[in-house]
Amino acid sequence: MQKAEQNFEVTLINCEDEPIHIPNCIQSFGFMWIMEKASCRILQVSQNVEDFLEQEAEQVIGTSIKQWFEKEDLKLILKSIENGVSLAINPIRVTLNHEEYNIILHQAANPALIIIECEPVRNTNIDYASFYDFLNLTIAKFQQVRSSKKLYEAAAEQVRFVTGYDRVMVYKFDSEWNGEVVAEAKRKDLKPFLGLHYPATDIPAQARALYLRNWTRMIVDIDYKPAPIVPRLNPLDCKPIDMSDTVLRSISPIHIEYLKNMGVAATLTISLITEGKLWGLIACHHYSPKFNDYNIRKTAEFIGKILSYQISMQSDMEAEHYVSHMRSHLSHLLDQMVENWQVADGLMKHDYNVLNLFDCTGVALLQEGELHLLGKTPAPEHIYHIVSWLDKQNIGECFHTNHLAGHIPELGRIKALASGLLAIPISAFSQEYILWFRPEETYTVEWAGNPEKNFVREDNSIRLSPRKSFNKWKQRVHQKSKKWLDSEIQIAKKLRVHVMEIVVRTASEIKRINKELSSIKQELEDRVGMRTTELKNLNQKLQVEIAERIKTEQALRHAKELAEEMNRLKSNFLANMSHEVRTPINGIIGLAQVIENEYGNEHREIKSYTQLIRDSGKRLLQTIMGILNMARMEAKSYSFALERIEVSQAIDSVMPLFRGMAKQKQIKIEVQGTEQEYYVHVDKECFEQILNNLIGNAIKFTKKGKVTLKASESYDSKGMGYFVLSVSDTGVGITKEFLPHVFTPFEQESQGIARQYEGSGLGLSIAKRYIELFDGTISVESIKNKGTTFKVKLPLQDKERKIKI
Repeated sequence: MQKAEQNFEVTLINCEDEPIHIPNCIQSFGFMWIMEKASCRILQVSQNVEDFLEQEAEQVIGTSIKQWFEKEDLKLILKSIENGVSLAINPIRVTLNHEEYNIILHQAANPALIIIECEPVRNTNIDYASFYDFLNLTIAKFQQVRSSKKLYEAAAEQVRFVTGYDRVMVYKFDSEWNGEVVAEAKRKDLKPFLGLHYPATDIPAQARALYLRNWTRMIVDIDYKPAPIVPRLNPLDCKPIDMSDTVLRSISPIHIEYLKNMGVAATLTISLITEGKLWGLIACHHYSPKFNDYNIRKTAEFIGKILSYQISMQSDMEAEHYVSHMRSHLSHLLDQMVENWQVADGLMKHDYNVLNLFDCTGVALLQEGELHLLGKTPAPEHIYHIVSWLDKQNIGECFHTNHLAGHIPELGRIKALASGLLAIPISAFSQEYILWFRPEETYTVEWAGNPEKNFVREDNSIRLSPRKSFNKWKQRVHQKSKKWLDSEIQIAKKLRVHVMEIVVRTASEIKRINKELSSIKQELEDRVGMRTTELKNLNQKLQVEIAERIKTEQALRHAKELAEEMNRLKSNFLANMSHEVRTPINGIIGLAQVIENEYGNEHREIKSYTQLIRDSGKRLLQTIMGILNMARMEAKSYSFALERIEVSQAIDSVMPLFRGMAKQKQIKIEVQGTEQEYYVHVDKECFEQILNNLIGNAIKFTKKGKVTLKASESYDSKGMGYFVLSVSDTGVGITKEFLPHVFTPFEQESQGIARQYEGSGLGLSIAKRYIELFDGTISVESIKNKGTTFKVKLPLQDKERKIKI
């Protein structure tokens, strides 16, 4: 039975379902125990345990691990199991049978079982202290590169340096799980693999799932003799052991055959994971058997994690820039459509048009039976053919493809104009669509051998066989365009929603106008037909108009009463929200303070957690209060206590807090012009909140340099006097593109800025509303990485100036 399992045959039916996580055997460079957690009794072992402990498997089964380890080693192992294997510090260095081993603990799928992997210690002369300097150097190299290509190359070189493999490749997956070698570091005499592509079948789905679960996977020698687990089924649950997380897990015979065909004798694979998805691999090949110590493997894994982080950062930055462009363009399109409530005019007849929303070459709008075209598009008959096909597909909100001929083969002849299609329906009942087109991008894919699966007949059955040739095999790709990004698809869906809202409103308006025209027509016909009874008709008309006026007055009165009631309900809701939301949050903050006072001095972790709770609660409370204040102002239920105040006194009252904040960051604060008295008519509390927001932001977004407050006055052409307060900093600044949105609620320049400096995007919006309510203005000037200046202007309440003594 065990022999049959070792020679597992992958047929056409079960290839994608090969149970590689339960091979029931291991690689022979170590041995494995499966232990019952409660009793510490060994229930299963690998057959090769005799090679290491000089006792047969049957003699080891049933013994307790307590009899195998020295006292201190056993204490450390049991402590790790007690604390939870997931938190164990792997590996644990122990002495076993007078030899040094690395012990790696795993929690089995059955919670009653522990998997113990035993790996003899090799490379004992390695200076692990030097790995710290090596990793610092690696991080520095990654930070210096300015392109993805150089980043991948640096990673391959660093992994090869630390592991010593003959060839190290950075391998990137596409959306269909085909792979490409995008960087390579190798022995000079080896044939290059750089640029070669590998089909998705080379790494099936279940293997990719394990790569996503485990960062590293090592094969020491492909000619190893698999060591079976005995007994085959665990006696507790009568199931084979799931080895998904183990280091020693045996290798699929199909993968072994694949490596032999390549001439590879040993491998190390490091996963590259971004946003929870498998981005690619760092694949290490050696052409003779090779073992790497656990710590070397962990160092290579750390490089993989650093590279994964760098890839994710670069991807996020590029995506954010493009998404920002699309959002800005979408905003212009919406403004243009709303201006005259015309979809076609707003989308097609301005400098900001729907063609430039995405990276495409043509766009078609089909609405109300009329076809509008921009850019390079297919002929109208082809467009109507596409629309007819779309109507039959039930596409929902959106349809997209980079291979239109794959869906509509007869349209392969228009590949130069429309190999790619992104379509959104803008009506639920008729053939109305917006269609974006992308042209064909022909290219050549260089495969590592013919990517087609090979079939072999053996013993009256057919099975899959890995490719035996990996010579460069070129494939020319036709009728495909650049792929549509998820962000483009989401923007298209947002545009669809807004367009449909405008279409519905326009249809309603047309219906209303038609109804009025019909009524007028009938009235004219009645007048012509009843000329002889004009006085009677006039009397009837007056009666109808009087009735309509009474009805209109009643409707207006009802609408006014309804509006007043809605405003009252909104005010009551805001009052209730202010109480109902603040009360539990203040309770949470207070409870966190009690916990910190009770236990914080003895437990650092508790103190840090409670501090985090209080800080988060305060930020949440600040955000909620900002939202409530905005809502009150919208509902006109925010009451102000207007008074004539002296500005320099208000500034002096808030400065002690900010001088302390600035001192912590070693930032200098300068206050100029407050020797004169300036009077303005404002709500004092709101004015202080404006100061707090502007000065607080200036300090928060300044890492070094200074913050300057300058008070002055100015006069317009009519002699109207204004108090002017400018708040300048030498901080991170604001990009030119984001300046128009700086006072928009909840807007942040980027997610990275929001996470680094913590903010809700409400402060400046609220400050602007306050200033405008006080008949003032606020403006901003900024240069990225140079600094920002906010300028507030408020009407002066006198023209006399007093110098403060």
